[in-house]
Amino acid sequence: MLTTTETESGLVYPYAGIPWFAAPFGRDGIITAYQALPWYPKLAVGVLAGLSVLDGSARVEEAHCHVKDGVGEL
Repeated sequence: MLTTTETESGLVYPYAGIPWFAAPFGRDGIITAYQALPWYPKLAVGVLAGLSVLDGSARVEEAHCHVKDGVGEL
């Protein structure tokens, strides 16, 4: 069973954690998209586009470093 969500732009992203919770996990989304690639390439496009939007970076001047917040850290 594959539970996905579709955004307004038509991108598809798989959810993980069913039945206890539903959340977009980065690593799980990438693995699922890779395994389904021959049959459902639209899923891989959605995962890569979704992760590129959610993977942000912020400049922390006090620490002089970049902070990366991925999907799993939200």
